[in-house]
Amino acid sequence: PTLPCACGTLHVTKPSPDDSQQALVVAAGHQEWFRKLNPFTLLKRYTQVEYEWLELFQKTPALTPFIPRILACVAVDEEDYIEMPDLLQPFHRPVLMDVKMGCRTYLESEVANTTRRADLLKKLTKFLKQMPGHQVQLSQDDITEGVTKLKYLSTRDGLSSSGTLSFRIEGIRFTGQSHLDRKSVDMAHLFAREEVTQLFRHFLSQAPPATKTQLVDTLVRLRAALCGYDQFSTLELIGSSLLFVYDSLGHAGVWMIDFGKTSRAP
Repeated sequence: PTLPCACGTLHVTKPSPDDSQQALVVAAGHQEWFRKLNPFTLLKRYTQVEYEWLELFQKTPALTPFIPRILACVAVDEEDYIEMPDLLQPFHRPVLMDVKMGCRTYLESEVANTTRRADLLKKLTKFLKQMPGHQVQLSQDDITEGVTKLKYLSTRDGLSSSGTLSFRIEGIRFTGQSHLDRKSVDMAHLFAREEVTQLFRHFLSQAPPATKTQLVDTLVRLRAALCGYDQFSTLELIGSSLLFVYDSLGHAGVWMIDFGKTSRAP
């Protein structure tokens, strides 16, 4: 099928079952957003917001080593996708980590609805049971009618390292795993700097010393590139991540990914 896309159209043959199986291994862990049709590129579900920001960043040479590059817009099974290089392709049995940036992980528009929801109260209560020693004030209306989405999301962010350190480790995938590990360590509940530091050590446990140095150097270069980008201070990055990758052969890299909620700061 061929569908219109903001950046043009490209006919893509429906993948074989073998190709479809490759889509199960996705760097960012959100498998429903991705497809993989060949070993070299990745298809991510198209959104106009993300496409426009990727296109803008692509025009800034200092940022291009750290941002996924747009190759084309394609349509598969009546769904539009952005085609980009598979960042993991050069790596042999890669180890990767997804770090969500920022002290807030939701858009203001996502919490505009003030409806109280019992299901969110249930999720919040479960979350708080796993955070002994941290008290959250709930009103009588919260208890009897449920909490708003704003109450739930702001509490969740505030009681994680998003609130204390302005970033949160979303998941780690070691060699041999097909998905990000979010369960062996309850990353959403990590709060203290010492806990997060220990998780970074866990991620780097298979990395040679030279690889650790290479990752730090990449972060320094990324920071310099962002500081030299005049528009960066005017942006609000919500839900964007740093993707860390390394392997046993000495390859290492850090990229900024996920710009579907990026906007100009108010």
